[in-house]
Amino acid sequence: MLKGLDKNIRLRALTLFLTQLISFSVVPNMTVYYNQHFGTFWTGLLLFITSAGTLVGALYGGHTSDVLGRKKTINLGQIGMAIGALIAVTANIPGHVNPLMTFFGIFVTGIFSANVMPAEQAMMIDLTDEENRRMVFAVMYWVSNLGMLIGASIGAWFFRDYLFELLLMMVGLILINFMIVYFGMHETYVNANKQIASASVKTLLTGYYSVLKDKRYALLIVSAVLFAVTPASLDFYLPVHLTESFQVIEIFGQEIYGQRMFSIVGIINTIIVITLTAVITKAVKIMQLFNVFATGLLLEGAGIATSFILNNFWPIVITTLVFSIGEIIESPAQETIQASMMDPNRIGAYSGLNSITFPISFLIASLLVSASSFTSNVVIAIVVFIMVLISMILAYVAYKMPETNRSEGD
Repeated sequence: MLKGLDKNIRLRALTLFLTQLISFSVVPNMTVYYNQHFGTFWTGLLLFITSAGTLVGALYGGHTSDVLGRKKTINLGQIGMAIGALIAVTANIPGHVNPLMTFFGIFVTGIFSANVMPAEQAMMIDLTDEENRRMVFAVMYWVSNLGMLIGASIGAWFFRDYLFELLLMMVGLILINFMIVYFGMHETYVNANKQIASASVKTLLTGYYSVLKDKRYALLIVSAVLFAVTPASLDFYLPVHLTESFQVIEIFGQEIYGQRMFSIVGIINTIIVITLTAVITKAVKIMQLFNVFATGLLLEGAGIATSFILNNFWPIVITTLVFSIGEIIESPAQETIQASMMDPNRIGAYSGLNSITFPISFLIASLLVSASSFTSNVVIAIVVFIMVLISMILAYVAYKMPETNRSEGD
């Protein structure tokens, strides 16, 4: 599907796959690692610190990609990731494990990983147009999920007993990605205004303030944050709900309890995405872009919210199928809409602002988990779906808003 497109796009598919493979073999399991070594309270604090760090890294990466260029920002970030991973490796030498040093290494890796993401997205936007952008984002989405599936499977089998080896593999794959970008990719950013920009914090804040004055895009970011709470709640609240309420059953002699059911939901979701992305993307291609986005958003939101009030195996399987199909429809369309609203001269800054939506949504989702201790799962489901509806309305207003609402002088 990527044949005939710029070489950078094809190489980006490869680096994305490798990144997701190693990330999902290690990072999701670090919560368990921290809990074993530090306890629940400190684990929560460490995860909060990590989220804050990634937010800052993403903002700075979006700015520097418009100052230093996409390729240089990516390469510098990959060097930082490799240093962080090396620290984590050193902290897990068999017989000399240092959990606090491990956290610091993963923390550094996470900051620089977030720093790289806006530049990678900006590079893809530089190299695509309105005709092929939705297709390219759909392919990248499929590649990402394939890497996630394989990585999560590797982590499930090897994380507990072979963390040191997994961290070594992380260093190796980061360095491979560095060489792919350094030797194989070309710079895509052209400073049309020929301005000499600074990477200082003051310039960063000024740049993002200027982006926020773009009313269309600011409204779209608020919409994105509200909707991102839905998949974040899937990761944060659903395992709590299933652990407390799921009706245990046996299938093929295997006991399916809450925690296992959550794993099954993830497996079904990833398999659906991998097998049906091409078919569904082709089927909705004839639809108007915002209608595609709204359809996917409603299916994904309704499926996830409904799963919060169910506690039986087959109904949850059905809602998983629904929100997985919605996710396939919604995700490429949302990225295409966001890209279409970006100022071509400051795509990095726009991408950086967009990349903070998930860290913020994680914080909101964590508050919903806390709120669930004194309210019902039905209330949580209603709140999440109301956020979905508000998100859709705000996105529609932004989509219909004329481009002249971008602040004057930008």
